[in-house]
Amino acid sequence: MDRVHLACLCGGGPDRTRIEARSSTPARPPSKASVLALAVICGAGSALLAGPAWARQGADSPKAPAKPAGAPSPEATAAREEAERWTKDDFMKSAGGMREVMKSFAGKWKFKFFAGDAIAPRPYLLAGQESDVHPPEETSREVGRVLEALYARFYEEYGKPCGIKPLEVPVPVWIFMDKGAYEKAHKETPGFAPLSSEHVGGYYRGAAFGITVGEGEDADVRSSGFLYLWNSEDLEGVAIHEGTHQLMGFNGKSQAFRAGQSPWFQEGIAEYWAGYEKSYDVETKKYRFEIGRLSRGLVKQRWTHARNAFQSDDPDQQFTLRGLLEFGYGDFAAAQAAAYTEKPDPKASLKVGLVYSQGWALCHFLNQALQAKYRPGFLKYVREELDGTGGAESFAKCFGLKSEEDWERMEEEWKTYVVQDLRKQVRALERR
Repeated sequence: MDRVHLACLCGGGPDRTRIEARSSTPARPPSKASVLALAVICGAGSALLAGPAWARQGADSPKAPAKPAGAPSPEATAAREEAERWTKDDFMKSAGGMREVMKSFAGKWKFKFFAGDAIAPRPYLLAGQESDVHPPEETSREVGRVLEALYARFYEEYGKPCGIKPLEVPVPVWIFMDKGAYEKAHKETPGFAPLSSEHVGGYYRGAAFGITVGEGEDADVRSSGFLYLWNSEDLEGVAIHEGTHQLMGFNGKSQAFRAGQSPWFQEGIAEYWAGYEKSYDVETKKYRFEIGRLSRGLVKQRWTHARNAFQSDDPDQQFTLRGLLEFGYGDFAAAQAAAYTEKPDPKASLKVGLVYSQGWALCHFLNQALQAKYRPGFLKYVREELDGTGGAESFAKCFGLKSEEDWERMEEEWKTYVVQDLRKQVRALERR
């Protein structure tokens, strides 16, 4: 029987909030699906339902609705049905347990939670910040539509080819009213909202907790964490970029998070997915994304930077192919720390920018160049990254690079694609 175990590190401190999940359903034929019944131990108090409005008004109130003795009020009935909905099946039990963890984690900040409904399609658990200005349902519904489409396309692309199974655990997302509301939470409770919004439009906080799916030899440990978003002009694009990080995290192994994963790939593939065209299916009433497209934002931020780097005679202005693959998370973290300060280091800022720009350009090249001849190798490499075995050695294995001549040939093909072939796509975009 499958077992799901989550350990959540709240605020990064020594105190742990642990969710244990075991089967509590009657015996049934064997199934690979996880059977969850969550017991939450997080120090949170029990939720109490308020009494019906007519009872609080008093029996003599002229507004008190007439009802048969002992019959529940509409409010009480709705509250009971909502409570039952959060325990109706294994996924909702798991989502209900995670909801209590998130409430404890958020502390004084109030959120409304959505899961398994029209606002938050499975497997997402959305926490929309409560506000009189922007009702949480509005922004949460918008985010839910985008993430639903992202999830569907992600599994179309990588599900079967990369051996990725659909998620049966809740994928948590914080949605703040706006940038100002998020920044206030960051300044007052940095353990809950750790990053400033000064340099980011949203982010994925990976490795916040680990999920073990299955038992024994079939156990699979996954790196998991929270997605932080807030209402903005580019909410959709940020949700896709950061949501890609989250899906990669949930399908990777937690012990391999950061170690064995490559900055160029993690940022490059997120930017690759953020280049999309959206269409709406009238019959299904759902969005569909076509990924790997050029957008004006990507042309300005990524293509122009990558092209200029490749055209420069200064080797310090660009990564070589092997250099990009060998630039690890320790190097990347150090560059970010030096770049995101009051007095940014120009060289560090350049390195950070190149990881995004050349990483995006390499993902684009490997998926689309030369009639997609490198795409089979790219799908193999995706699996390497998920397993925490990414890097130059596994890259060479996936793409059949056996000599220095092979490396030089691919690098030249990559540069030609970015400088010449993508230029044609940019011109076509400019004519629209």
